[in-house]
Amino acid sequence: MALPKLKDLSHGLFAGVTAAAMIAAAPMAANAQQAQPIAVSQINVPMSDARNIDERMVRVGAAQETDRAINIALFGVEREAWPRLRGAIQQGVANGCPVRAVFMGPTNAEPALEIFAKGGLMTNPINPNTVDPRVLTNLMCDISQEQFPRQLAARGPAPSSPN
Repeated sequence: MALPKLKDLSHGLFAGVTAAAMIAAAPMAANAQQAQPIAVSQINVPMSDARNIDERMVRVGAAQETDRAINIALFGVEREAWPRLRGAIQQGVANGCPVRAVFMGPTNAEPALEIFAKGGLMTNPINPNTVDPRVLTNLMCDISQEQFPRQLAARGPAPSSPN
C-alpha cells in the first residue's frame, strides 16, 4: 500500500479546513450585516441653554470643569445649522472623544464655535454656520486626544529575567 505524499495530504487537509472555515463564517457574516452600530442620534450630550447670558459669562462657564473632557461653546448659531452641528458633536462622542457639555450662547452674537479643555480656549473662533461637520468632529477628537491622552494602567513591576 502506497502512502500519500506529504504535499497531497497537506493540500487535502488545508482544503478541508478552508471549506469548514468558510461554512462557519457564512452565518457570522450574515449576523455582522444585521448588527447595526449605535445610531449617532441616540448619543446624548448635555446642553446648557445660555442664550440669555452674556457672551463673556458663557465663556467663563465653558472653561470650567474641563479637566477630563472638552466643553463646546456656540454663539450666533442659525437654526438651520444646529442639526449639522449636533450630528458632528454626536459623531465625535461616538468616536470616543467625550464632551462634558455644549453651551448654546446668544444667537444674536457674532457666530463662533469655541472648544475649551483644561480650563482654556483651544481653538480660534470657528463659524458654526459654515463649518464642515467632519472638520468639527476631527477637531474635537484631535483636541481630546492631545489634552486627555489615554494611558494604560500600570500592571505592576516587570517580571525579572532568570539570568
